[in-house]
Amino acid sequence: MHRLCVAIALVTAALPASWASAQPNLAPNPGFEMGEADLPLGWGQRTPSDAARELAWSADAPHSGQRCVTITNRTDTLSRWRSGHGGDLRLKPGTAARLSAWVRTHELQGRAYLLLYSLDAKGEVLAQPS
Repeated sequence: MHRLCVAIALVTAALPASWASAQPNLAPNPGFEMGEADLPLGWGQRTPSDAARELAWSADAPHSGQRCVTITNRTDTLSRWRSGHGGDLRLKPGTAARLSAWVRTHELQGRAYLLLYSLDAKGEVLAQPS
């Protein structure tokens, strides 16, 4: 079993790097503190919890605050939380931005990573990591 705990994810509009801490965090609910039922506000399960994986909004060992999101893969599979897919996270074309996250792993085989997709106004993927 491979466990991944994401405690903080943030997107910061970046001017010079030295000003980054003064910029607002554009990610919805970046610390995963707010939520309803079993989901943090502004975040969704891109892959469902099933026999291969469990995605959870958890109070189990967050980095800071009271909550985090977790992924527990029971097999070698791709599992994802996502945010911004509804068009609520917008940057003007040409804007520089910084994406960062705090990630903790346990018994990880392979890799854990953060992906940033660029979408057009219709939600179609314009650019993505390869």
